[in-house]
Amino acid sequence: NLAGIILESPFTSMVELAQKYYPFLPVKFLLKDRYETIKKLPNITSPLLVLHGKLDSIVPFSMGKKLFDKANEPKFNYFIDNDDHMMRYDQKLLDEIKKFISSI
Repeated sequence: NLAGIILESPFTSMVELAQKYYPFLPVKFLLKDRYETIKKLPNITSPLLVLHGKLDSIVPFSMGKKLFDKANEPKFNYFIDNDDHMMRYDQKLLDEIKKFISSI
């Protein structure tokens, strides 16, 4: 087991994300590496922190929220209203990460 896992701006699966950008292509047949985070969640028992900006223009915030909702406890989130995909590592975010690390 890992002491803890931090996911920043995570996607549920590469197939789901690719379908958002290329709805006209059969991406589920074209992608070799699927990176199916959503399918791995049931096996994760380590503490989890999900970081995601609600204004993410690359990976929809809904994917990070879905992963958080389906994750096992213990789980924590840092969902911020005014941040995009490349989150600002300001003091507030750093404090959340420090708090998470100190809790594990």
